[in-house]
Parts: sequence; structure tokens; C-alpha cells
Amino acid sequence: MVGKSPALSNKIARFQSALTMESTLSKMEPLAADSDKLDGLNPHFAVVDEYHAHKTDMLYNVLKSATGARRQPMIFTITTAGFDKTSPCFLMRRIYIDVLLGIKKQENTFVMIYSADEGDDWKDPKTWAKSNPNMGISISAEYLEEEFKSALNRGGSEEVNFKTKNLNQWVDAPTVWIQDEKVRKCSNGTTDADLVGQTCYAGLDLASHVDINALALYFPELKAIKLYYWIPEAKMEENADRVDYKTWAAEGRIFVTEGNVIDIDAQVEKITEIIRGVNCRNIAYDPAKAYHGTVQGLQKAGLNNILDEFNQSIKTMSEPTRELQRLVESAEVDLMDDPVLRWMFRNAVAVTDANDNIKLHKAKSMNKIDGLTAIINAIGGYMSGAKPEPYKDSDLKILNF
Repeated sequence: MVGKSPALSNKIARFQSALTMESTLSKMEPLAADSDKLDGLNPHFAVVDEYHAHKTDMLYNVLKSATGARRQPMIFTITTAGFDKTSPCFLMRRIYIDVLLGIKKQENTFVMIYSADEGDDWKDPKTWAKSNPNMGISISAEYLEEEFKSALNRGGSEEVNFKTKNLNQWVDAPTVWIQDEKVRKCSNGTTDADLVGQTCYAGLDLASHVDINALALYFPELKAIKLYYWIPEAKMEENADRVDYKTWAAEGRIFVTEGNVIDIDAQVEKITEIIRGVNCRNIAYDPAKAYHGTVQGLQKAGLNNILDEFNQSIKTMSEPTRELQRLVESAEVDLMDDPVLRWMFRNAVAVTDANDNIKLHKAKSMNKIDGLTAIINAIGGYMSGAKPEPYKDSDLKILNF
């Protein structure tokens, strides 16, 4: 720009890696994001470009602290969406959305986000315009049309790239495990009343006393999956997961027990009640998480003959994980319009090993996936060949809670 402008060229000197203006002792130069020579900066203005690609917030924090001596410093942070929802960029985005919504206040910050919203049809050109306010000027509608066709025809990483770069949507990973639109299609009108007395296989995910616990019921004949969740009251109030637990609790989708930890007795009582209402052949659970009392309570309640340990190794989890993926992607299963489960699908990141085994990775997932783990345990128990006879009511013991 300086080279093409005589007016600017008279004032600004161009060098290989900097622009300088001697009259104000000013300069503009690029910095590498991974530079280890950042000390001594005193910027008045800084631009952090493609922040989604930054693995850490080191450079941003250095620039921010370095502006402390300036009276009116300014930092521009410019980026498209990315893949890593654990990145500093995505964390910043979540905070700034709260600022836009008025939930948080930060008067020294101006936020502007052009992005497709949840529920928008990514195939609709109106959505493209929402995400590209300069469409028809700096980016043509024809270019977006061609990019869309490529994403539609090839799917996979091409679709993810179109959604992140052209629609500014955050996706969990370059290779999407199961796309949200496919999850939404898994709704066939199955009701709770339809499940009564039906044959099913259960899976438990017992995270901890203070986190989400989940029970999944897989009905292979009905092709339906029903989830139940438990959290302590303190988790709902703290809402560190940034989801509407209160609404879900009010709708009866999550059971909330009083206090800071899950009431194990209440949980055991509810699970026993649920199992009484169906023809349950098997309850698969992670033996490593069987220490906090729920499994022991179910044993005392008379469910010992259908409780089965299910190893959580990637080799063991791979086949039921692939089966769940097949059921969802082919819309062969009814997820019963469960918004908690849909949220967990959007959090899920899958990993593979050298033998192409697949498993959901809790540490790499954006947020909670306990319900999915419970489903995979349930399907795993079904695929492993559970006991041919379900429990009998006579096996159940009456416990005083």
C-alpha cells in the first residue's frame, strides 16, 4: 500500500520486515506467534491475526501487558473460527459473547462476530450472507457457491473447512465425529410410555460425586435410546459448564440432588425404579468408576445378576462406538429429542489408534460426554452377549432410603 501511494511513500520508509516513520519515531513490524524474543515491546497498536491458530495465549498476553505505558493503546484480534475448543481463542469468544449478551461487562472492549447461528441451515445462501457481510465485494457469491458444492460432495474435512472458514462456525475437530444435523434427524416420536416393559440394555457412566452421572437405556428392538442424568445442586448453581442445567432440571431431563455431591442413595433408588419399569438384560459399567457407592447400592437392591463390568480400553470401546455412529448417521435410532444428549454429541471428539480402533476422548472433548459414554457401555453390553434372562421382581430387595 505504501509503495502504491506517493503520499505515503513520502512519509513512510519501507524495509524488508518493517515500515518506519522517522518523524514520529514509529514503526510497524510483524511478530512470529511462537517468538521467544518478545521482551521490550512497547506497542501503541497491535493486531493479532488468526487467533484460532494460537496454541497458547502467550503472545496476546505479552502484547497486552506491553501496552501498559500507553495512554490509548489498542489491540485488534482478528480470526475465523477454528477446530480446537480448548484454545485461548475459543475461551475469549465465549467470554465476549457474554459481553454482547450483557451477562458480563467489559467497557473497554468492542466485539463483532459474523457467524452462522445454531439452527441455521448451512446450505442456505442466506446463511452465507450472514457470515460474510462483504459478500459480493471482497468475496463473491460464486466463490462461496463453488466452495459449498465441494463441501457438500466431499463431506468430511471439506465440509468442516467450509463451515469454519466460510461460515465462521466452530467445529470440534477437522474430522467431525458425528455432525449435529445428523443427530437432529434421530427423532421418530418414541415416547417414555413406549418403553415400558420393553427389552433393553443399560450403561452407566459414573464420573464422580460432584459431576454428571448418566444412565443410558438402549432398546435394540425399538431402535431407541433413553438417557437419565444426575448432578448435585451445587453444580447446577455454579454452572461452570455454561449450559442451562436449571431449565433441563425443570423439564425433568436431569435429576438434581441437594448439596455439593450426588446423593448416592437417591440415585440408586431412582435407577432401581427405572430398571423395574423395563425388561433390562444387562447393566454395563466401568469397573474403575465403581468405587463411589452406586454399583454397590444396586447390588444390594438385587440387581447384581445383571451388573457387568465393561472395560473402557479403546479396543473394547471401539465396536460399540462405531455402532452408535452407524445408528446415528443412518438415522436408525431415536434419541428421543434429548437436548442434553445433543449438547454432548457436539462436545465429542473421537480418537483412533494404529489399528483403527476408535474411542471418545474425554480430555480432548470440549465439555461433558458422559451420556455418550453411558450409551456406548450399553451398546457394548448388548454386543457382548448379555445374560439371556433379565432380572425378576423377586430379585429386587426393598431398601429404606
